[in-house]
Amino acid sequence: MGRCELVATDLAPHRRDVGLLRRKQPIHQGKITMRPAFARLSYSIGVLCGVALAASAATACDSPPQTGDPFIAEASILTPTVNVGKPPGQPAIEVTFRTGPSGLHYIEYQLQGPSPSNQFVYSYAYFENGLTSGRTEIQAFYTAPQQSLNVYSAPGTWTLSGLAIGDNDGNCTSYGSAALTKLVPHATIEVVNTGTPDTEAPKITGAKILTPTVSRSAANAWVRVNLAVTDNLSGVAYAVAQFDTAGSNNLNTDANTTYPVRDGVVTTAASIDASTVKGTYKVYQLYVCDYAYNCVTIDKPSTLYTLFGGKTTFQITE
Repeated sequence: MGRCELVATDLAPHRRDVGLLRRKQPIHQGKITMRPAFARLSYSIGVLCGVALAASAATACDSPPQTGDPFIAEASILTPTVNVGKPPGQPAIEVTFRTGPSGLHYIEYQLQGPSPSNQFVYSYAYFENGLTSGRTEIQAFYTAPQQSLNVYSAPGTWTLSGLAIGDNDGNCTSYGSAALTKLVPHATIEVVNTGTPDTEAPKITGAKILTPTVSRSAANAWVRVNLAVTDNLSGVAYAVAQFDTAGSNNLNTDANTTYPVRDGVVTTAASIDASTVKGTYKVYQLYVCDYAYNCVTIDKPSTLYTLFGGKTTFQITE
C-alpha cells in the first residue's frame, strides 16, 4: 500500500521507472506482468503509481484470456466498508473461476487508495486443492503490513484496480481497465481509519557505496550500498539501489528491513559470482518504501551525484 512520489525525475510520465526494471512501453497493452504467491516486497512495489513490474521471474499474463487460460467469469466485492481497526480489517472478494486440467493455483488483486496518497495494496490467495471451477471467497489471506490494508492505510474510497488468476501449469490471465470494469462494475471499498494514517513518502538523505571494487572470484563476494533514510511514521521497510553498465547490464542491491527504520541507515546488497558481468557499474535509480507502502524514487543524475558525494560507481573485476 503506498504513494509513489517521483523526486527530481528526468523521465516523461509514460516512462516512469518505479519497478526494478526500466520499461520502454506502456502497460495494460496485450499482456500485464504479475507475479503469483511468495512474491517479495520488491515485486509488490512495482505496482505502485499504476505501473506493473516487469521482473525477469514474473509471469506475463494474457489479457484477454487465450484458449486454455484460466479465467474469472464473475467477481464482486462483499465488503463495501472496511474498518482497518477491526479484525480482520481486510476486504472480502468473491470470484467465480474456471481453469484447465491442472487446476487453480492463485488469485490476486490490487487496490488503489484515494488521492492524494494514491496508496496501493497487492494481495493474493494460494490454492492447493486441484479445483478447476467453482466459486471462492477471499479475505484476510495475506496480512504482511506492506501488502495489506493496515493501521497506516489512508481512509476514503479505494478502487479495485487489478485482478489476476493463475493455474498450476503457469498460465495466467489478468484483468485491468475496461476488462476489470466489465467484470466488477461496482469496484470500490470505503476504508475507515480513525487511527494514524501514514500518507507521506520516506526521504533519502544520503548514499554511499561501501564496496568500490568487488572481485567476482572472491569467496562470498557482495556489493553493498548504504542509504540514509528518514520516515515520519511507519518506518522504511524496503530499499533498492539500481546500477547498470555502459552495455546495459543491470545490477540491483536491495534490502527488506527487519524493523521499521524511521531515521537511520539501510544497507542494501547483492551477491556477486562468476556469472556477474565485469565492468564499471553506475547508479541510475534509488527506490525506498515505508511500511505503509509510500515510496520515493530518485533517478535524476545530478541528484544521485549529490546524494553519493560524487562517487556513483563501483567496479566488478575478475
